[in-house]
Amino acid sequence: MFRVTYARVSSADQEEDLERQVERLKAFAQAQGWAEYEVVAEVGSATRKRGRLLQVLADPGVSRIVAEKRHHLNQFGFPLVEAALRASGRRIVVLEDECG
Repeated sequence: MFRVTYARVSSADQEEDLERQVERLKAFAQAQGWAEYEVVAEVGSATRKRGRLLQVLADPGVSRIVAEKRHHLNQFGFPLVEAALRASGRRIVVLEDECG
């Protein structure tokens, strides 16, 4: 079982927001008591290919993916991605939904 936190912004000029997301995700992981997890941070729009996210989604060893907001993972098809992962025993946690 491996956990991944995923942060994304759509352009390089949003680096401060990317860093803020990473820090919030790290704080969540630490609050959960996770000793091991990977931080994945990408710059890329919702409509462009995002290689690191695709790797995370394709890796069956990743049991949980945590993002700050749904659209950081998938702008339009989030329910489909969530259902596919859930069918294989994996889970997405969205902090916006869990923590407000």
